[in-house]
Amino acid sequence: MFALRRDSIKGMPRTGRWLPGLAWSAALLMLANAAALADTQQLQGGQTGKGIYAGSFVFYPTIELIYSYDDNLFSSPDSVAPVKTGVYTARPKIMLEAPMKRSYFRLGYEGEYRDYTTDKYDETDKWSHIAIFGGSFKISQSLAIFVDDRFARSAYYTQEFDPNREVVWGTDVFTANTVKAAVSYRPGPRFSTEINSAYKTVKFDDDPNTQRYFFDYTSLTYGAGANYHVTPLTNLTLEVSYGSTSRDRAYQGLSDDMGSTTWTYAAAISGGITPTLTGSLSAGYKRSEYDVYAANPSQTRGSYRGLIFTASANMRFSPRATLAGAL
Repeated sequence: MFALRRDSIKGMPRTGRWLPGLAWSAALLMLANAAALADTQQLQGGQTGKGIYAGSFVFYPTIELIYSYDDNLFSSPDSVAPVKTGVYTARPKIMLEAPMKRSYFRLGYEGEYRDYTTDKYDETDKWSHIAIFGGSFKISQSLAIFVDDRFARSAYYTQEFDPNREVVWGTDVFTANTVKAAVSYRPGPRFSTEINSAYKTVKFDDDPNTQRYFFDYTSLTYGAGANYHVTPLTNLTLEVSYGSTSRDRAYQGLSDDMGSTTWTYAAAISGGITPTLTGSLSAGYKRSEYDVYAANPSQTRGSYRGLIFTASANMRFSPRATLAGAL
């Protein structure tokens, strides 16, 4: 999660790294109870694996066991020796789906437990919680609407590129609500298009005994994309999105002038080399512009521009177990 940091508003820059350290991860996914492993949920569709049927409802219980490695946990500047650590993560998840003839409703819960191997950091609150609500509504044979609402309470993923192009890491506890909606149009069996939007609010806990490093904020994103089935096992996707972020609360009488805007362009290819080996490659360009802080424009005005790249691979050994890697 990306947030506005308190001391960047004050105009007290830190020298930071341009990019955070790369984290390699390897994950062993195991299905709980009698259900088969379900694919990761996306806004565009429901569960694809077999679940546990209970009348008109279908349950999909899963658990992910993940080990990852971070070569710079605190996103330290180059002048400071980075803290390197392994990270153990467990993600129990249960989804309840009510399928209908051409639509479905979905309720779910996802937890996350995280523990670090380094003795230089001990997270006191190791659990995160996410409540999920969503659905798919097929209007016609080629037109569908998707909605997804996620309410999270966590202390992870609070890092940012601030106006001085530095990365900041923190563990302030926050609550976040993210509402997404999309309209998909599929004129034929191989080609589809989509327009989407997302609204997110983030509020950090107020604790008089601790220093808050981040501000509450609101973000709004619009996007559009196209997908083409190159082969039965391969998809090509093009996406563009525009987002704006604004700080929700003023600080020491300062106005709300520390927002930002971001354009992202990306292309991805995904699919299967074999029925059991799948993966994806994505590359793109991202540009963020930060608003001027009137009290000190030279320190708080800036932009971030750079290439973005992701890659993943998944090997399914059985309907109940998959080995995954991501960069």
